[in-house]
Amino acid sequence: SDDGEFDPETSLTDKDIDDLANWGMNFVRLGVMWEAVERKPGVFDYNYLDKIDNLITRLGKKGIYTMVDGH
Repeated sequence: SDDGEFDPETSLTDKDIDDLANWGMNFVRLGVMWEAVERKPGVFDYNYLDKIDNLITRLGKKGIYTMVDGH
């Protein structure tokens, strides 16, 4: 989105995923920032994790494997 927040629905659209698959891509490396997962010590953002899971599932349905690259 334009405000700088990560939004998997707009950061990688279904058209983008279709394009990747049509171009023969079958693998992506997805950077996941730990600060977005664990907002404070012991406090996890399960909504963020659900968004990541949804994105990985969308990619997988098009035959694209995902390596989660934790940072």
